[in-house]
Formats: sequence, C-alpha cells, structure tokens
Amino acid sequence: MMNDRRLPPFRDPFAFLRQLDAEKKNPLPPRTKQKKPKPQVVDPLELLRQGDAFFKVELLLRRPMMLHQDVDIAVVRVVTSAFANEMYLKCIAQIEKPTQPPPQSHDLEDLFGALSLESQEYIEIAVQVSGQAIFGAVIPEDPNAPKTFRQALRGGAEAFVQWRYRHENRNFVQGYYLFRWGATLRERALQLRPDWVTSGTVKQRVDPPSD
Repeated sequence: MMNDRRLPPFRDPFAFLRQLDAEKKNPLPPRTKQKKPKPQVVDPLELLRQGDAFFKVELLLRRPMMLHQDVDIAVVRVVTSAFANEMYLKCIAQIEKPTQPPPQSHDLEDLFGALSLESQEYIEIAVQVSGQAIFGAVIPEDPNAPKTFRQALRGGAEAFVQWRYRHENRNFVQGYYLFRWGATLRERALQLRPDWVTSGTVKQRVDPPSD
C-alpha cells in the first residue's frame, strides 16, 4: 500500500542568501530607542505580584539540588532576591503614599528609608524577633556576616546592580544576607492592605513552585 504522505515543499537553498542581499539593499530604518518613562503612580498590587513572581523563583533556587549545581546559581539567586525585595518595598511605599510615584531606585537601603517610620519599626522588630535566620547567608558560617539588620541592609543595599554586573568586576566580594527578608516585607504590605487576602486576590503567603 502506497504511502500517501506528501513530501515537504522543495526549499530553495539560495533563498536565504537572496534575502540577505535584499536586506543590504534595503536596510531597516534606525531603531527608535524607548525613552525612560517618567515616574508615575502605579498599582501597588501589581508591585506585589511582580515581587511574588521573583520571590517564587528565589524559593526554587533555594533548593539544595539547585544550590550545589553551579556556583553561579548563587549570583542569580542574589539578583532575584534583591529585585523581589525592591518590589515589596516599592509596594509598601506606594500603599503609604498613593498619590506619589514609588522611589525610582534599586538601592534597598534608600527604599527602606522612604517608608513610614511605623513600617520601618515594624520590619526591624520582625527581623529581630526572627533572629539571624532572617539573613540567610550565601556562605554558611561566614565570619563577616552582619550582626544586625541595619548592617545586613547596608551590605546588600546595591546587590541588584552589583551582582547583576558581577562579570565586570570578578574581584567583587560582598555578602548578601537578605534572602528571607522578602517574607517580612510582604507581610507588612498585606497588613496595610488586608483586603487583598480577604477578597482572595492574593494568598497569605508565597508557596515555592511545585515540581
């Protein structure tokens, strides 16, 4: 019985070369670079959700099997954690000052300082109650580990930029001890907007991705 499947259409092996030649004769117009948007008020719920997305990735990278695969995974984990913390801080700032755009900065210490004194106090007390476990050091038993939350915040303030461009300075050595900070920041945001949880818009806590 004959196979009635049709053969794929014949492809001209020189079509690609002709296409390249045509593009050289008719190049694309110069690309218009997008201008940096002006600071504007944003939906704090969107900031929370974006923070949750990065927090979930960091939770996934926190698994032992991931941490021991490649030392560079630690770099990705730091960048992911720092950005999640940034989104949570901006979320709190936007909730507290709904008519003002959130601070345009990646600096975690500056963003923390932009919060109300009440939020700062709550977060710092929550960290002290949790103890050193809040820091979640990259290197266990690091002798240079910070002794206080403020020291940890100062050391990791610019982690998103410093670790993201670590390839430009391979001699850069800076610990990061704010992995578990995200849960505390998120908790504070939900304290300010409990309706997000009661309405079922978001969950009370972020669960790690399932296999």
